[in-house]
Amino acid sequence: MSDKKREHLRFFKKLFSRALPSITAVFLCSILYYWFLPQQPAHEWLLLLLMGIALFKIAIIVHFVYNRLGDVLGESHYMLHILGLFGLVIALNVFTFTADYFGLYLLDPAHFDIKNFEPNSRFHIYFQSFYFSLISYSTVGLGDMTPATFYGKILVMLEIGLYFFVILFGTAHINKINIKD
Repeated sequence: MSDKKREHLRFFKKLFSRALPSITAVFLCSILYYWFLPQQPAHEWLLLLLMGIALFKIAIIVHFVYNRLGDVLGESHYMLHILGLFGLVIALNVFTFTADYFGLYLLDPAHFDIKNFEPNSRFHIYFQSFYFSLISYSTVGLGDMTPATFYGKILVMLEIGLYFFVILFGTAHINKINIKD
């Protein structure tokens, strides 16, 4: 194995070991929502719990991005590393909100206005949530799915806020990036 490949391997091991708490939080919430949330209109306390979990995950991701990745950017000088780092951050953001939109839809489909959508299964709802999160995060906003309630709108605003945080993080640390290849 060449030195460059070893360096890439070392970088990605370090990156994923630092990202493990965030990845675990997002994954566990997705699994818990998928298997244990009732598919019925929810009590207010359940909606507040879902919002609290969303805020907790955002705090973990912000901590991960700001405190853990700033130093990683300073250590790495390969384009592959920079793209991997930002790809991981974007994936974390999209999947955390996928889980939140999914949970909110399960608690009450009235939280979203969705055109041409007949859910066949929880997987279909999860896919629609992923689609909406990706479209929202990319700021395309096609309009085929929109938040219809206070809680839906809050989640979308939080996702957009997190998106801007990532942009600010990238521009604030641009001076640390010195690309070799």
